[in-house]
Amino acid sequence: MKIIALHFKNVNSLAGEWNIRFDDPAFLRNHLFAISGPTGSGKSSVLDAISLALYGKTPRQDNVSDKRGGVSVGPELVMTTGTGESFSEVIFESAGSRYMAVWKVHRSRNRADGAIQGVDRKILFEEKGSFVAKDEYSKSIEAQKKIEEVVGLNFDQFMRAVMLPQGGFDSFLKCKREEKAAILEKLSGQEIYRKISKAVYERNKAEDAHLKELQNLLSGIQLLPENEERDLKAWIENSNKTKASKEAELKKNEEFKRILGEVVTAEKECQDLRKAVEALLLENRNLEPDRKRLSRGNEAQLLIPELEKLELIRKDYAAKTAEKKNLLQKIPECELNRRQVQTELDAKTREEDRLRAEDKVRGELREKVSKLDSDIIRLEQICSEKIAEIRGKKARLEELRQKSVQLKNSRAEVEKALAENENYEKAHPTHKMLESEQAVISDRLNHLADSKNAVLKAKDALVVAKTRRNEAENIWRNQLLNLKNVSEERDRCLSNDMNKIVSFVQASLSDGDICPVCGSPYHAEHEKTEFTKGDLTATAGRLNSLQSRYEKAKNALSDAEYRLHAADDVIKNCEEDVVNKNKASLESFQMVVEKLRPFGFAEADLEVPQIVLSKIRTWASQWSACVKNIESCKRQIAVFEANENSLAQNVETAQADLRLLEDDLSKKKAETQDRVMERQKLFGSRDVAEDRRECQEKIDAVAQLRVELTEKRERCTKNLASVRSELDTISRQITEREREKESLDADLKAKLREHGFGSEQDLKNAVIPEVLRLQITQKIEKVTADLALSQGKSQQAEERLDHLRSLDTGHQTLETVAYKLETLAKEIADLTEELGKKTRLYTENDVAKKNFQKVIVEKEAQDQKVHVWSTLNSLIGSADGKKFVEYVQQLTLRKLISAANKHLHSLDPRYKIETDETGLNISLYDAECGTSRPSANLSGGETFLVSLSLALGLSSLASQRVRIDTLFLDEGFGSLDEHKLQKAIEVLRNLGERSDKLVGVISHVGRLKEEVSNHIEIIPSGSGHSQIVGPGVSMGVA
Repeated sequence: MKIIALHFKNVNSLAGEWNIRFDDPAFLRNHLFAISGPTGSGKSSVLDAISLALYGKTPRQDNVSDKRGGVSVGPELVMTTGTGESFSEVIFESAGSRYMAVWKVHRSRNRADGAIQGVDRKILFEEKGSFVAKDEYSKSIEAQKKIEEVVGLNFDQFMRAVMLPQGGFDSFLKCKREEKAAILEKLSGQEIYRKISKAVYERNKAEDAHLKELQNLLSGIQLLPENEERDLKAWIENSNKTKASKEAELKKNEEFKRILGEVVTAEKECQDLRKAVEALLLENRNLEPDRKRLSRGNEAQLLIPELEKLELIRKDYAAKTAEKKNLLQKIPECELNRRQVQTELDAKTREEDRLRAEDKVRGELREKVSKLDSDIIRLEQICSEKIAEIRGKKARLEELRQKSVQLKNSRAEVEKALAENENYEKAHPTHKMLESEQAVISDRLNHLADSKNAVLKAKDALVVAKTRRNEAENIWRNQLLNLKNVSEERDRCLSNDMNKIVSFVQASLSDGDICPVCGSPYHAEHEKTEFTKGDLTATAGRLNSLQSRYEKAKNALSDAEYRLHAADDVIKNCEEDVVNKNKASLESFQMVVEKLRPFGFAEADLEVPQIVLSKIRTWASQWSACVKNIESCKRQIAVFEANENSLAQNVETAQADLRLLEDDLSKKKAETQDRVMERQKLFGSRDVAEDRRECQEKIDAVAQLRVELTEKRERCTKNLASVRSELDTISRQITEREREKESLDADLKAKLREHGFGSEQDLKNAVIPEVLRLQITQKIEKVTADLALSQGKSQQAEERLDHLRSLDTGHQTLETVAYKLETLAKEIADLTEELGKKTRLYTENDVAKKNFQKVIVEKEAQDQKVHVWSTLNSLIGSADGKKFVEYVQQLTLRKLISAANKHLHSLDPRYKIETDETGLNISLYDAECGTSRPSANLSGGETFLVSLSLALGLSSLASQRVRIDTLFLDEGFGSLDEHKLQKAIEVLRNLGERSDKLVGVISHVGRLKEEVSNHIEIIPSGSGHSQIVGPGVSMGVA
């Protein structure tokens, strides 16, 4: 896997859109490059952008798609502050093909204050020089699965083998045993052995199940004896011939039956048609009176419209004549009503004019009196308010005088208390420190007593721990020697037999089966093993026995090692505990003495710490109360002074206001009395509004009567004009209707005579209702049509009957033919049923014979397969694949450590990486000390050297499918001295040039920047943002 290019925007402090081409000529000439910059400038953000595109998360942010409470919070930790979108795109190459991994996120409307939207993940495939998407990877989950499949590593494995982030150099070194095993299996190709183990287990399970199926199949097959089989075959042949003969005879009689049936049907049909024709002829003759009545009714129907029109005009003429008579009677009444209304209207108009003139004269007087009333009310209100305000001012003045006396008394008492507390403060100045030191002194006295007791207990525990450690070490040495002997014997046997086992698995495959080793369905090229069944059984027994011994020895050593490490930890903890507790006890004593000396205590006083504590508490309490009292008294005196000054000012102001209010009240009372006397003189005690209302009511009553009379006069005038207009109109209409009536009456009488009607009543009697006329017409037409149709059908039926009687029926009747057909059909059905049963029985027996022979042959072959795969499964097969992997896993780790030690030797020949015989635990051998230390006890520099060596070793052990051509190392170099730093740079440079691997080092160490000439620099630009400068770097759209 090789990273070709990186294109990202707004990731952490790297604001803006950036491109980094790792296929730039500068990287091709020099495989080692550095990414440098000040601390916090954003160097690690370059690696964050790569991991975002590939895995949607970063080493510092587990998942940037996290949502908490329905709100996306992850992307906000990655997106540059104050921006609306962020993305990262990585072009990488794997197994000869190129891909683009894409991660995108944006805020609503791409605004900096918008809500975070969902994260979009994609994988694009290079086709003909451009990258295209595929529908099956359109969703984020499918895209992430495809990326991990193409890269060959998940996020954790990628972080430990390709990109070692800040604080992650020792992640492989210190990870759990299961995690180390997963990385080794993926990177070194051990998944082949897991697949082989699972394939053997599944194959054995499938072969055993298939054998059971064959056994069940044989027990379920039942065969006929040979003599019964021959008789059954002969009976079937004879029955088929008999059936064919009977079916031919049945077909012939069915034809006879059809012809005879049609003759009977045709005879009945002819007879029915003859009866129908006779009935229709009789019905047609009976309809002759209806035809005549219909003709007379049609003539009368032509004259009915003229008769109806004449009758309407006659009715209208009579109605208008009666209406004219009524109108002539109404005209005198309307004229009399109009004259009476006009007389009443004139009288009311004169009365209204008189009342309005009187009201106008009195209105001027009412206005003047109303103004005087308003002034009186206003002045009385002002006087009431002044009186209330004077009472309030007097009460307030008295209250202020009483408060002044109280303040003077209180101030005298506070000044006395202040003098007493100031005298105590001058007499005891050292007590001031006790306010802050009381709790500290108490705590240190208690701590001193506890530390003395702790020293005695720690010494006793150390003696017990040393005795137990000696016992655990003797047990561990014995178990380690035993495991080493068993492990060497097991590995020697496994190395000798492994290739034979793999070849045997491949040789056992059939064409079409997928090989767990190479993945091919064709196996012609696989080597043929010479492993016999006896060899396989012996190997299985030997390896199973060795593995059982190895597991027991490993468990025993693991238990002994755990006990030894636990004992060492206990001793170390006890020794440290004794030293620390002695030191703590002495320090506690000195600190207590120093704290008590200023207060007059000596070292001898510490023999009874309770007395010391009691005195300190008493003095501290007295001093604290004194300080609080002084401060309180001073604050109170200042408040008293301010209040006294304020009271004096308020009293003076209140007295001046009171004098002004009393003078103003006297003036307002005199003015009010003048207004009252003037009003009494003009209008007396009468109310102005009441007077105005009474006058207006009289005027309104007269005006209302005048309006009503005017409206009544108008109605009388209009009514008289309307009656006269209607009379003229009615007279004209009566004249027109009389002329029209005489003309129509003469025309109708002439047409009645012409059509043979004696009178208008004779015409009305001849008219046929429309419904009845329509019924008669339809009945005549239907009978005529039915008669013609029946005559035609009768003729056709006679001709068809003659034709059927001429056909051959074997001189039989219909009953005879029906009986023969029923007999033949029953015989054929019985024979067919029996023949079907016998035929099925014969066919099933023949199929069963063939299947029986086939299963016998297959079972014999399957017995051989089951024996082989059962033996092989007991040797290496397991459901989870661990059985075979565990044989190989320790050998692979030793290869990794061997490769890592080559790099470590170049860095510092003093050290060597080792592993124990019990698993995947790693330790470091120090040649100068001659001892090994577990990885947890290494210094920062040692941890970095070992982690770097292991990371380089993992890269060299990568399988062909997960080839690693890019390596990033983030920080960690700050823990190395100058000499080791120089060595590390040389090793990384040689690694890149020798294996064509691009190695990127991220660090702020100045010496590293000087040694690596090819570097990308991160430069802070202010406001928390940075710029990128270096080879292959460009800003903006790619």
